Amino acid sequence: MCARASLDEFGAVTTAWQGTRSGTDTIAARARIGQRGHGIIGRERPARVRRRWGFAATGVRLRPARACDSIRNDKVATVVCFSGGVQAIPGSLEPPKPMNQDLQGKTAVVTGGSKGIGYAVADSLAAAGINVMISARNETEVQQAARTLSARNPGTVEGVVCDVRKHEDVKGMISATVERFGTLDVLVNNAGVGKFAPMGELTPDDWHQVMQTNMDGVFFCCHEAIPHLRKHDDSWIINIASLAGKNPFPGGAAYNASKFALVGFSEALMLDVRQHGIRVNYIMPGSVATHFNDHTPSEEDAWKIQPEDIAELVMQLVTFPSRSLPSRIEIRPTKPPRK
Repeated sequence: MCARASLDEFGAVTTAWQGTRSGTDTIAARARIGQRGHGIIGRERPARVRRRWGFAATGVRLRPARACDSIRNDKVATVVCFSGGVQAIPGSLEPPKPMNQDLQGKTAVVTGGSKGIGYAVADSLAAAGINVMISARNETEVQQAARTLSARNPGTVEGVVCDVRKHEDVKGMISATVERFGTLDVLVNNAGVGKFAPMGELTPDDWHQVMQTNMDGVFFCCHEAIPHLRKHDDSWIINIASLAGKNPFPGGAAYNASKFALVGFSEALMLDVRQHGIRVNYIMPGSVATHFNDHTPSEEDAWKIQPEDIAELVMQLVTFPSRSLPSRIEIRPTKPPRK
């Protein structure tokens, strides 16, 4: 596999990986290739992490976009920071190519796009000139959001009523998108619900609503979108998961189950479609200041991740060099309240 490398292939080198955000901040890490390296470089933590935003992306997995059968005799490794260590992936001696910034004319579908994370993602995509179809169950809300977003951005934004739990609704949404814009390049599965109660109090209806929205809806959207996404050589499926997909908590049986399932689904889906030019990523946010679970955001939510922060991650993904695949991103508030 590409991620396996010996000391002879890499050499005893010291290398660093740096990533910048809006030119204002840097996450820097330095690590030394260890003996008999297998892509894992010791347990050294990032040498310096500056956080000026209110969130910290601490667990990023980076893979070659397409797997290969053997390793080239490269001498340079990409070093990727993640929680608990540093991972090296064989790189190329060629200088990195610039990110693809030509997004004009591309098309995206964003489910749950009338508010919160979905609204912010649609706003950022449209600002880059991407045409966006947003969906929600409330017709008034989704049409108002589409008008507002379309009026302030170069990309066209349209809205469609869609209950992602219903396969026919999803088929209609994808068909309407392709008929309107002629293509589909990006699918953002954002629609989700949460029902929280101890198991003895959780009703079957609550369970079905969570699982059908958070998992069935993602399956339906991917199933209908993939035939269109495969027509291009650089398409994206981005699933909005949650840290609840790795951290169970009391009263979260239904929500945890749905997000654990989404994580596994996303990992398997990535393996299914990566050779067809479709990159799959899932973002795992912690607390986000949204209307989720009937919450009304206020000044008290200032410490939380903001929807715009998730939108920026999405934009970084869709402009990422096509040779590489950031497949999983964990993001947390930098300073949650002390308990």
